[in-house]
Amino acid sequence: MQEISWQSLVWCAIPITLMSTLYLRWQGNPTKVLLAAARMMLQLTAVGYILAACRT
Repeated sequence: MQEISWQSLVWCAIPITLMSTLYLRWQGNPTKVLLAAARMMLQLTAVGYILAACRT
Protein backbone atom coordinates (compact mmCIF):
# COMPACT_ATOMS: atom_id res chain seq x y z
CA MET A 1 0.00 0.00 0.00
CA GLN A 2 1.35 3.41 -0.93
CA GLU A 3 1.62 6.13 1.66
CA ILE A 4 0.98 9.81 1.08
CA SER A 5 3.90 11.97 2.09
CA TRP A 6 3.52 15.05 4.26
CA GLN A 7 4.83 17.15 1.39
CA SER A 8 1.94 15.99 -0.81
CA LEU A 9 -0.54 16.86 1.92
CA VAL A 10 0.93 20.35 2.20
CA TRP A 11 0.50 20.83 -1.54
CA CYS A 12 -3.14 19.82 -1.20
CA ALA A 13 -3.64 22.31 1.63
CA ILE A 14 -2.62 25.30 -0.51
CA PRO A 15 -5.86 25.53 -2.54
CA ILE A 16 -7.93 24.91 0.60
CA THR A 17 -6.13 27.74 2.37
CA LEU A 18 -6.62 30.10 -0.58
CA MET A 19 -10.32 29.32 -0.89
CA SER A 20 -10.83 29.65 2.86
CA THR A 21 -9.14 33.04 2.84
CA LEU A 22 -11.30 34.25 -0.05
CA TYR A 23 -14.47 33.00 1.62
CA LEU A 24 -13.58 34.60 4.94
CA ARG A 25 -12.96 37.94 3.25
CA TRP A 26 -16.24 37.64 1.37
CA GLN A 27 -18.52 36.33 4.16
CA GLY A 28 -16.53 36.91 7.34
CA ASN A 29 -17.91 33.77 9.04
CA PRO A 30 -15.10 31.37 10.05
CA THR A 31 -17.51 28.84 11.59
CA LYS A 32 -18.86 27.74 8.19
CA VAL A 33 -15.38 27.33 6.74
CA LEU A 34 -14.14 25.27 9.69
CA LEU A 35 -17.26 23.10 9.73
CA ALA A 36 -17.03 22.47 5.98
CA ALA A 37 -13.31 21.62 6.22
CA ALA A 38 -13.91 19.18 9.09
CA ARG A 39 -16.79 17.51 7.23
CA MET A 40 -14.67 17.24 4.09
CA MET A 41 -11.79 15.59 5.97
CA LEU A 42 -14.16 13.13 7.65
CA GLN A 43 -15.78 12.18 4.34
CA LEU A 44 -12.46 11.77 2.52
CA THR A 45 -11.04 9.66 5.33
CA ALA A 46 -14.12 7.42 5.32
CA VAL A 47 -13.96 6.97 1.54
CA GLY A 48 -10.24 6.20 1.77
CA TYR A 49 -10.84 3.46 4.33
CA ILE A 50 -13.68 1.99 2.27
CA LEU A 51 -11.56 1.94 -0.87
CA ALA A 52 -8.64 0.39 0.99
CA ALA A 53 -10.92 -2.30 2.45
CA CYS A 54 -12.42 -3.11 -0.96
CA ARG A 55 -8.98 -3.38 -2.52
CA THR A 56 -7.80 -6.18 -0.24
